[in-house]
Amino acid sequence: MNKSGSVRLKPVVGTVVIGVLMLSACGEFGGSGQEEEEVSVELGPGETREEQIDEIGAVVGLLESHIGDGLVLRAESTDEWTPEYHAEHRRPTADCPGEDQYRNEVFFYHRDISFEDAYSAAEKIADELGFTPNDAVNDTGAGSSRMMFSAQSEDGRTFIVRESASEDENVEVVYNTRCTDHESNREARDEFMLKEREERQRERDEQ
Repeated sequence: MNKSGSVRLKPVVGTVVIGVLMLSACGEFGGSGQEEEEVSVELGPGETREEQIDEIGAVVGLLESHIGDGLVLRAESTDEWTPEYHAEHRRPTADCPGEDQYRNEVFFYHRDISFEDAYSAAEKIADELGFTPNDAVNDTGAGSSRMMFSAQSEDGRTFIVRESASEDENVEVVYNTRCTDHESNREARDEFMLKEREERQRERDEQ
């Protein structure tokens, strides 16, 4: 945590590729015109648990770039996302349409950012990810409506930035990887369940 009280996120890129294209205002071979930077992020296959954790790391990097300080990981034991923390403490989720399919999720909140800035940042991040905004539900929250931005990839990855229902959390940020049936996610989920059963048994034995 830095001096301002906000959290410094530590992304890991791994196999994720980030490409940057520099375009001159004076054309492809232009002279001294100001250059514009276009960033595109290739998230990779996102099949295995390790690949999905790497993917989340790349998204965390984009969040840090566009939203900056103030993002807080929603977790009991830390405010900061790291790949190590996710691997040890976050089980794959089963909210997938297919049987034995799992994906990985990360959840942040931000207390200080305005809805306008959050929505603008969300649009930029979705564009760099190549996700399609869900215009049917997206709302800037300019009036009395709730601010909501969601976007999705063709293979089911989802990115959501929305007004929080909690008075203590101004904005929520949720990212979900794609659903896969790769055994690494299933094995990780089984390991979490085994640890929880063992912990409950220890608690009963101590009573």
